[in-house]
Amino acid sequence: MATEATPLLPAGNPGNIANWKQPASDDELKDVRKRLRVPQAWELVVLNMGMSLGYSVYVLTAWLYCALMKEHIFPNCGPVWTKDSFGFMALICKMCVLAFWSLPLYCCVVVLGIFYRNVLNSWLYYEFAGHRLHLDYTNVSFFSAFSVLSMIAWAVVGCTMYFFRDLTFVALLWGIKSTIPYWIPIISFLGMLYTTWDLELSLISVAKYVEDDLEWSQKHLMQTYLVRDYVAQAAWKKLKKEQKLPKNGNMADLVKILATEVAAMQREGQSEGEKQWLLAVLSKEYWVTDLLYYDDLKDERTRGFHSWFTAFMWFVFCCGIIVLYLFMCTTFSVFHAELHSIIGSWAWYFSVGPIVAMGPPSDLGM
Repeated sequence: MATEATPLLPAGNPGNIANWKQPASDDELKDVRKRLRVPQAWELVVLNMGMSLGYSVYVLTAWLYCALMKEHIFPNCGPVWTKDSFGFMALICKMCVLAFWSLPLYCCVVVLGIFYRNVLNSWLYYEFAGHRLHLDYTNVSFFSAFSVLSMIAWAVVGCTMYFFRDLTFVALLWGIKSTIPYWIPIISFLGMLYTTWDLELSLISVAKYVEDDLEWSQKHLMQTYLVRDYVAQAAWKKLKKEQKLPKNGNMADLVKILATEVAAMQREGQSEGEKQWLLAVLSKEYWVTDLLYYDDLKDERTRGFHSWFTAFMWFVFCCGIIVLYLFMCTTFSVFHAELHSIIGSWAWYFSVGPIVAMGPPSDLGM
């Protein structure tokens, strides 16, 4: 079964490398990009910024509902520790509440990772497409991906907080009904994520590909060679290790050498690449990042992408800091009594209190 770490490797005929014809000039390359509607770097980055921000803000409404209604929807777990004893069940209860409340924050982390990967993979796809290479990404099914399974597991753990109320049907029913405004954005978010899960659905469509000039599209397709992503990954690693990559070249030079190596590997039946988890894309060791940031890749278009992707990385970093801050506030709110006994009134300032309160509490003497 395919997973996010071990994707299902597709089989099929990638075509004949002898028929592959790379654009002969910059003008032809620009014409191919125009006909394929290849986006500029800023368009790709701004689109994915907007998508990730929209998904995140939407799912954060569930977190905000918990912050506003925490006194009504969460069970009274009691203190974890007192001078005389340690409440193990109180600790388990509060951990379940923390899981329930922080689920939207984890969803934001997953979204940021997905769109970070989409920017890199989409740009590499379009760069290859301009040189008449079709980069075929292996698709991991939605419910086989570790990121999705971990969200579901996080939700299951959080739902156990319902059972820390009175173990009666009426209490359980009331608990579920009181959290309906929480589950609506969560479930809707998963539905939207499911519809946009397959990256290839958002790339070049057949309808757009053929609508302007069918004859050109047919001719272009006959000159295109298909490259499996896991073979491209292996070929890139091999070429880099053997120092066969072009020096002070451009994307055209790199693509030519890579395509030749990929063709040889595909003829030999290369069938697997390195295992990658979703958050591995944040590392510079991720093969797509490594390729796009190859030191000797000096063309202007690549440098432009670097500038815009730096802006996207800062966007992801700032969003990550906000999510981390909200998780800290959530933790301080769930364990407020325990932390108040350690740091006093400062515990309120680190909780969600300042976010949802109309003013500072009167017992702070403000």
